[in-house]
Amino acid sequence: MTKTIVHIIHGMKEHMGRYQKFIEFLEENDLLAIGEDLEGHGQAALDEERLGVFRGNWFDIVEDQIDFIKRYRAKYPDYRYILLGHSMGSLLARNIVSFDSSLVDGLILTGTGQVPSIIPSSGYQMARVIEKSKGPLFHSNILDNLSLGQFNKTFEEETGVEWLSRDRAVQDAYLSDPLCNFMPTVSMYKGIFEGGSFVTKERNIAKIRKDLPILILSGEDDPVGEMGKGVHRFKDILDALKFEHVLTKLYPEARHEVLNELNKQEVYQDILNWIKTSH
Repeated sequence: MTKTIVHIIHGMKEHMGRYQKFIEFLEENDLLAIGEDLEGHGQAALDEERLGVFRGNWFDIVEDQIDFIKRYRAKYPDYRYILLGHSMGSLLARNIVSFDSSLVDGLILTGTGQVPSIIPSSGYQMARVIEKSKGPLFHSNILDNLSLGQFNKTFEEETGVEWLSRDRAVQDAYLSDPLCNFMPTVSMYKGIFEGGSFVTKERNIAKIRKDLPILILSGEDDPVGEMGKGVHRFKDILDALKFEHVLTKLYPEARHEVLNELNKQEVYQDILNWIKTSH
């Protein structure tokens, strides 16, 4: 197999440490797995006052990841470069390839979706109003409910994070991790709504090169992807725009974090097989 980098961009309210088992799987299969904790997350926010805070705007974080890609492409010029984004990370990945899809050789999206851009645009405007009155470091229950607060409603609640995975051990580990499940500030929610507004606009999807290999994986019971509806909506847009190499797969009964699901080994193998055959 061609030497390959897999660059992982994690989701909101988590960190790269949660991807260790997946990284080990990639490395066992001779792939170079890389990634870093994003602004306001994990090791990038060890000072509790920075946890859940975006000091700049959404596009500053996009540019940070583009710089990260350029550094590793320069360091490993002979490697294929696969970008994998999960959830919020999928929005960043989609934004990156909308800006410059020549940077990568393949795109993998997990836990993504596609809503009318007016929805995140409205969230962004609401966040701006709250920020103006309360400040960027304010913790807003309104924004939290608007963004994540509804995701667990369809599940029988015991831990409150059943929407992440069917695996109770994953739920418990997430809740016991001090770098997970924090309340994002207005600054972070404003940024995520800004990013969601950008990437869901069809004119920005159309900026991605049409021959980019794209793999979209989601759980059929992932509320972020509207139980598959948002994934199908995104695939329909890609098809209408004449994208040439798009593969989607929905896993029955799986939820948001397919890399942390009961069938994660199946997901791992699907990703590996795609990397081997997508060029």
